[in-house]
Amino acid sequence: MQINCFDPLKRSPVAAPKIKQVVKKICRNEKPGWDFELRIIFADDEQIHALNRTFLNHDYPTDVISFPLGEELNFSEGEIYIGLDRAMEQAAEYGVKFSGEVIRLIIHGVLHLMGYDDQTADERRIMSQKEDQYLKIFSPEQRRAN
Repeated sequence: MQINCFDPLKRSPVAAPKIKQVVKKICRNEKPGWDFELRIIFADDEQIHALNRTFLNHDYPTDVISFPLGEELNFSEGEIYIGLDRAMEQAAEYGVKFSGEVIRLIIHGVLHLMGYDDQTADERRIMSQKEDQYLKIFSPEQRRAN
């Protein structure tokens, strides 16, 4: 299990040890025995907008993008990009802490890599329940109406 965090802008409100704790807990719960290499990269609006446009054909900045990069029998590799500008705006909009919103986005990204999706109402409901489950553990003060 290898987790690397990259914060070239030095703006993440969540320290790497906390991020690793969150990711490990989710992965152990969702896919016990699974080995993985994960990179979490913090980006600004410009960077995440470019990724969203290039890889997903969406011409706008977003809050989180997950990229599964490879999967074998019991191993997976992936990247999660967290849009810190979006996270900060969402935290203000929902009246929650910036750090808690970043943790929520990390949880969301990891869940995508674990196979969860949010394209339909049922998938969104399940994913939201999972996010809430992990937020209660890692950011119990975080309350956000979806």
